[in-house]
This record gives sequence, structure tokens and C-alpha cells, in this order.
Amino acid sequence: MLKHLSIKDFVIVDRIELDFMPGFTMLTGETGAGKSILIDALMLTLGERGDASQIRLGCERAEINVIFDICRLPGLLNWLDENDLQGDPDSCLMRRIIETNGRSRGYINGHTVTLQQLRSAGECLLAIHSQHAHQSLLLKDAQRELLDAFSGCGDLARAVKTAYQNWQDCYQQRIAMERRAAESRDKREQLEWQLDELSALNFTHEEWQALQADHSRLSHVAALQAAAEMGVDVLSERENAVLAQINTVNGQLQNLLEYDSQLKTITDLLESAQIQLQESIYELKHYQQHLDLDPQVLQDIEQRLSAIHTTARKFRVTPEELPQLLENISQQLKTLGSGSDIGHLQTLETAAQAEYRKQAKELSTVRVNKPVKHYPCR
Repeated sequence: MLKHLSIKDFVIVDRIELDFMPGFTMLTGETGAGKSILIDALMLTLGERGDASQIRLGCERAEINVIFDICRLPGLLNWLDENDLQGDPDSCLMRRIIETNGRSRGYINGHTVTLQQLRSAGECLLAIHSQHAHQSLLLKDAQRELLDAFSGCGDLARAVKTAYQNWQDCYQQRIAMERRAAESRDKREQLEWQLDELSALNFTHEEWQALQADHSRLSHVAALQAAAEMGVDVLSERENAVLAQINTVNGQLQNLLEYDSQLKTITDLLESAQIQLQESIYELKHYQQHLDLDPQVLQDIEQRLSAIHTTARKFRVTPEELPQLLENISQQLKTLGSGSDIGHLQTLETAAQAEYRKQAKELSTVRVNKPVKHYPCR
């Protein structure tokens, strides 16, 4: 029931406040007295569009406030609860403000709301019957509510609505699970393909280090061979080789030890140098003998390095990160769900659909077979 209407600076109205008592209320007056202005103001609070032209001349904004008693409207009370728009118990305060810059704001119980929310609440509160205004009797929802109220099956209609919502919830859950299952299958296929490719590469950190070392060595094998050959020649094979000169110096100092024992320290150091030098010459010869000059080996290493770099670019990582990537993909495959129980959801959906159809059929039967009382014409 409409309890209070307050209008400020709307069209030609400066300020007006009306309190409505229980029962039938009638507003009368001559044409132009402002009856339609009251209705227009009331409709603004119920979500009708407004503009700055409706603000009284010289004012900054128009404001309309309406209070309804909604104690007999459980549907609206539930809607307010669902949208977190509660206010005073059994009352609904609706407010609309229009400013000169064209902005419009709506409120329900002090909460900012959209025009659509104002309209949704308004449909439960008022029905305007006039030559040009919307008539709620033409709405299918309103017609069904009247039919169910007359048939006494309002509770059954609400039960049907709940059953239908339950069916739709099950349907949406099944669709969402099927979508997730499809995404999971696609993800699993992608991970399995990546795992197969990385496993086929059979790449490790140790191999990477060895390949780099071998490639660096074989890429400079000619220079290494020349250096080894020169080292052996300088140290031991040419006429004035280092080893021979050290031997000569050490031999002369050994012959003079009987004259000065202090030379003993020097000869000991030279003997150690002779031993170290001889070992170096041996290692150089051994290194030279085992230095691989086969170009095919270098080609094989370069092909292997190329395959590794190609795979790394494909997965957008560095070659060093490939082993960790392989481990991560393996873990993802282990943790990836094997799929959801879609069959269980399908069973629930089928049961919910059957329950809805059962109750809907019962409601339809009540609506059709409810006896209608005919009143004689007078």
C-alpha cells in the first residue's frame, strides 16, 4: 500500500507531501491542476526515464520519495533480501533524484540501485491503468499470478518454479563440467605431446655441458694440435730444447756441489723442475695422440646442438631449462584430473527434469480443472 509521497522541485511543484490512509483514495481537480504530475513523479520512482526538463525552473534538482507498506508482499520482501536492499521492517522507501546535468540516481531503502532494479520493485508495488500507460493485466506473469491465486495453487506454482530452477542449475553444472572436461582433455593432449617430444630429445644438464666443451674443443682442434706440437718441440725435441738446457745446467751445478754445499737447494729445485717438465712433455704427447681430428664428430655434435636449440625455441625456454621443463610437465600430468563424474550430474539433471515435469503437469491440471463460478448478469 502507498503510504507517503514527497515531491520537491518537480515540473511546477515546489514542495508537496501526501500521506495516504488505508482504503480508497481519490485525487480530483480541474485540467492542469497537477494530477498527472503526481502520477509522473510516482512513475519516476518506479524506474521510468526522466530528464532535466522535469526539474522546476531555477532549481538544481528534482527529488521524489515514496514509502510503501509491503507486509503483504512476500515476493518483494524476498527480492529485497536477495538483492541486499533491506530497510525498515515491512516498509520500502524508494527515492529518485534528477539533476540539471542530466544525471539520474535511484535508491531503494537508502541503497543506490539501477533503473532496472527500480522497475523490478515497481512491478510488485503498483499497477497503472490508464489510456496510455502500461497495464499489468496484459502481462503474462500477472495473469498467471491471478490464475494461481484464484485456483489456490500459489504454493504449488512456487514449488514448480523451484523445481525448474533446480533443473536448470543441474543443467548448467553439467554443461560447465563438460566444458571443463573438454578443456582438461585438450590440456592433457598438449602436455602429453610436449612430454613425448622432450623425452625423445633425451637431454640432460650433463650432456649440455659435455657438448659445449666438445664443440669448443673440436672447433679449435687445428690450433690445439699446433700448440701441442709446438710445445713438445720446444720442450724436448729441438736442438736447444728446454729440457736439455735444464739438464745441462743441473749437471754442471751437480759437479760443483763438492765446492759449495749451498748449491744443493738449487739442484734439488732443478731436479723437481726436470721431473715436472718431463711429465708435461708426456702429457702433451698423450694429448696430441688422442686429439680427435675427425670432422664427422664435430658435425654430429653441431647437429645435436641444433636439435636442442630448436626444441628450446619451440618451448620458449633456454637449453639449460629444458630438463626442468620436462619435470614440470610430468608433474602437471600427474596432478591433472582424470575427468569428472559427468554421468552422476546427468543422472541428477534427469531426475530434476522429471520432478519439474511432474509438478508442472500437476499445476497445469489444477489450473485447467479449477471450477469457475459464474455470476448472473444484472
